Amino acid sequence: MSDETYLCPGPCNRAWETAERIHHETGQPNNLTPNPGRPIWCPNCQDTINTHLLNTPKLVNNLGHGKLNTLAADLGRTSHPDPHASPSPAHDLRDEITRWTKRMEDETRTHLGHPPATGRRTINSAVAYLTGHLTPILNRDPDGIDFGATINTNHRRLLTATGYGQLTHRIPGQCLHCNRRGTLNRQNGEDLVKCRHCGASWDYEHYGFLARAASQGKPTKETA
Repeated sequence: MSDETYLCPGPCNRAWETAERIHHETGQPNNLTPNPGRPIWCPNCQDTINTHLLNTPKLVNNLGHGKLNTLAADLGRTSHPDPHASPSPAHDLRDEITRWTKRMEDETRTHLGHPPATGRRTINSAVAYLTGHLTPILNRDPDGIDFGATINTNHRRLLTATGYGQLTHRIPGQCLHCNRRGTLNRQNGEDLVKCRHCGASWDYEHYGFLARAASQGKPTKETA
């Protein structure tokens, strides 16, 4: 582990990143404080990664019912079908994520000095091992960043492929960054609340805390 102090690379810092971008583009001050990693990911984002990893086997198994499975049939209805398209994109995605998860188990076992996996290997067994050793995995520099980011990316891909990420929920209240009302949305299955007007985003649970504090007139990092 290096001596560098990380800012958490997770969604908890999306609002700060957005404010930084706006500051560089417009000069508007960024009054937000970034969330530090402990040591790389913050505790909330570590919990989110753990949840996404635990949900991976269920989502992978549900790929047989997802919208990606209709693509092969849809090719026959198009006037110019893609000759390079996979006849079974859902199965391809399932195999890709399953192979990646098993490979991460193998690499983690080697890194921690654990014996190789034995017996019948499945995505369930790989996830069970990885979640049991998630803290040392996420604390590895720099591999922990890539691991956590890939888990979150795979989760989004699986939500889209299975159709679970289709709904958009409108969040009541006003944006804590631009103060516009009626602009806050949360995609089904996502951990972020996003403003359609200014692009600011917050972790869903973090935003709920900030909104309650603001409604009670308590100062927060975003409103102070």
